[in-house]
Amino acid sequence: MRLRTYILVGVALLVSALCSAQIATPGSRPVGIGGGETTRSVLHLPVSRLGTFDRDSALHAMEAADKEALRVYLFAHKEETDIDLLSLGQHTGLRDGRQVWQYRISSPGALSLSFFFDRVSLPEGALLFVYTDDGSKILGGFGAENVSPSGTLATQPIESDDVVIELQAPAGTQPILHLSEVNHGVRPLSTRAVFGSNFGLGSSSLSCTPEVVCMPGLDEMKRAVVVVVINGVGIGSGTMVSNTQGDNTPYLLTAAHVLTVNFKHMDIEHQAERTVAIFNYESPSCSGEVMPDMSQSVSGAVVVGFDKPTDACLIRLNNIPPESYRPYYLGWTAESHPQGSYINIHHPRAMTKRVNYYNKDVKVNVTCETERHYFGDHMHYEVTAWDVGTTAAGSSGSPLMDREKRVMGGLSAGSSFCSTKAADYFFSLANVWAQSREATQSIVRALSPGGAGVLTCDGRDPYGSPRSRAKRITHVSSALTGDSLSGRGTQLSAVEILGSADAVGEHYLLKPHTLLYGAYVMLDMSQVKPNELSGKETMTLEVYTGGDTPALTLPVDLSKIIHGTLNSELDRIKYREVFIPFDQPLELSDRGELILAIPTRSLPKGVSILHQQYRGAGGQMMTRSGNKWSPRTLKSGTIALWMDPLIGDPDSDRTEKSQPLFTLTPISREQILVQLADRAEGGADLSIYTLQGQKVYTKTITSRSTILDRQMLEGMGVLVIHVDAGGEQLTVKTLFPAI
Repeated sequence: MRLRTYILVGVALLVSALCSAQIATPGSRPVGIGGGETTRSVLHLPVSRLGTFDRDSALHAMEAADKEALRVYLFAHKEETDIDLLSLGQHTGLRDGRQVWQYRISSPGALSLSFFFDRVSLPEGALLFVYTDDGSKILGGFGAENVSPSGTLATQPIESDDVVIELQAPAGTQPILHLSEVNHGVRPLSTRAVFGSNFGLGSSSLSCTPEVVCMPGLDEMKRAVVVVVINGVGIGSGTMVSNTQGDNTPYLLTAAHVLTVNFKHMDIEHQAERTVAIFNYESPSCSGEVMPDMSQSVSGAVVVGFDKPTDACLIRLNNIPPESYRPYYLGWTAESHPQGSYINIHHPRAMTKRVNYYNKDVKVNVTCETERHYFGDHMHYEVTAWDVGTTAAGSSGSPLMDREKRVMGGLSAGSSFCSTKAADYFFSLANVWAQSREATQSIVRALSPGGAGVLTCDGRDPYGSPRSRAKRITHVSSALTGDSLSGRGTQLSAVEILGSADAVGEHYLLKPHTLLYGAYVMLDMSQVKPNELSGKETMTLEVYTGGDTPALTLPVDLSKIIHGTLNSELDRIKYREVFIPFDQPLELSDRGELILAIPTRSLPKGVSILHQQYRGAGGQMMTRSGNKWSPRTLKSGTIALWMDPLIGDPDSDRTEKSQPLFTLTPISREQILVQLADRAEGGADLSIYTLQGQKVYTKTITSRSTILDRQMLEGMGVLVIHVDAGGEQLTVKTLFPAI
C-alpha cells in the first residue's frame, strides 16, 4: 500500500552514493574472465571442495541467537583450511611477463563465501581477485595496501558457493598467499525488498523502521554508520568517529560483544584483523527496488580499547576509507545527560540502513538486564520504547545520537520489536569516561588526546569541510515516495524511452564553473533476455558542457552488473545503480550547462534508464539527432532520466536559514515525522487548521522532532500546518485523503 499523505512542498532528495571498490585498483580485471590473456577453463582449475556439516543445526543456532538480547546477526559457518595458493593453484605465465595463479573454492549450498588469508605478501603491482566463473561478481583487485601490518587479509562476503581465487604478480616477484579460513554462508546477508511496500521493507517484522534514505536531515550521520563483518561469521553495526585533534584517524566505535561475537571469541586482536567494515550499504530509493551495493569496504583493524563491563569497543581500521566512499567521522559526547530527541541508525539483519527515533528522555546509568549478566551494573542508557522503529539482530554496536548529532553510545542489547514496544540498551560513553580501567582510558586517550576533561567532539569530513563536500543532485523526486517504480505505466520500455535518437540525456543548468566529479546512472534491466547477451556488455557515458562534442567520453563495463542482476535469487530485482567516477574533476563553462548523455547504440539490448514521468514540467530529458539536442516530451508532460551528477556544491556555504523551518515525512500508515531545523533551539508551536480556519490540532514541540498521528487527520482533505519557532514561521498545505 502506498503512502497517501501528499506533501505539497519540495523536500531534498537524499540518495546513496554507490561506487565500486574495496579499495580496489581501478581498471583491474581477472585474466580468468577477460582481463587480458585468458587462461584455461575454470572447470579445469584445481579445486578444494569443503566438507559437509550439519547446516540445519547451524541455522537453528543462528536463528536462536536472534532471540537473545545481544543483537549480532550470525550468518556463516567457519571452515579451517590449509591452502597455499602458489603451490596448489594453477600457474600460468602471460606474454606480458605477469604470473597468474588460480584456484577454485567450492562449498555447495553456501549463500555466500568469505576468506581469511593468514600469510600474505603482495609485491608492488600484484593483485588479488575473488570472482565467480561467469564474471557476475568480482572482488578486487586488492593490492599491498589492503594487507594488514601483520601480513593478513580478510575479504568481504561474495554471494556464491563456487568462486575462483586469482593472484596476479609481476615477473620475477615472489608473492605469498595462504588461505586459512573459509566462511560458508548459512543465512542471507540481506533480505531483499518486498515490492510495493513502503520504504522497501525486507520483512514485515521490520516494517516500523524506515530506510534511512527516506528521512531528511541525516546525511552526515548515515555516512558514518557501517556494516561490521566480524570473523566472517557475524554482523553488527558501527560508527566512524572523530577525535579532538581532527587528524582523520579511522576510528570505528562498536560494541565489545560485536567484536567477540557475543563474547564467544575473546582473542580480540585475532577478531579485529578479521574485521571488514562495509560503507554506504543503503537503499537509493524508498521502494527498495533499486539494488544497493555492498562493495565499498575496508579490511582489517587493530584494537584500541575493549571493555566488557561497559560493552564499549574502539578499533582502528587499517586503511583510511577513500574519498569515493564519502566517509564522515561523527562527533561524540561523554556528557552524563545528553539532550534529545535521539536517533539510531543501524543495519538490522544485515539489511540496508534503517533509522529509529526516540523523543523522550533516555534513562541514564541503568543496568542492562540480559539472560547472562554480561555487563557491569548502572552502565547503560535505556530507550524505553521507540517512537519510530525497532532494532534487530545486526543492529548491535549501532550509534545512539543526541540532538546535536553526536554519538553518545552504541547498542548493547534489546528486546524491541515492531509488534512489541520494549526497551533497548546502549553503552554509555559517559560511563566509559568515568571508569579508571586501562581498557576504558585507552578509548578516552584515543578520542580525546587532551584528557578526560574534554567531554565533546565535533564531527568532521576527512576530505574537507562538511559545507563544501561533493553533493549529488537529481531531477527524480519519486525515489522518496515509497511508490513502486515498476507499477503499471511507470516505466517506459527501452524502445519507447530511446526511440530513434542517436543519444539520450538529462539536462542540468548549474552555476558557472561548477566542478563535476562523476555521475550516477540508474539502469532498468527488466527487459534483458539472457540468451541475447554476449558477455561483454558495455555502455558509453558522454558529458556535454555546452559544445557540439562531448567534453568527456567514458566506457562503462556492464557485464558483471547485468549478469549479477539476472542471476539474482529474485528475478524481480532488475534495477541497478551504476556510479561512474571521473579521473579528474570537470569544470563547467560560464553557462553552467550540463548534459549527461548515453548514445543509444551503446546500451545493451533490453537495457533502459530508470526515469520519472511528470504531468507538466519537471523533467529535462533531451534527445540528440546529429548534433542537435531537443527536449523530450510526452502528451501528458515531461520525462526526467535518473542520471544524477556528483558536483562540488557551490551553495554549500549558504546560511542555515535557507533550509526550511520544518519538514514533514510520512514514515508509516500511522505516523508522520515532523522535524525542526537545527536553528529552532527553543522548540516550536505547531498548529493544524482546515482551509476554513478551524483549528483541529495544536502541540508544543520541545525536541527536534515529533510524531503526528495520521489516523486523526486522514479524510480531512487539505489541511494547513503552521509552525512558529521564536518568531520565525512557516506554513504549508498538506493533503490527507481518506484511506
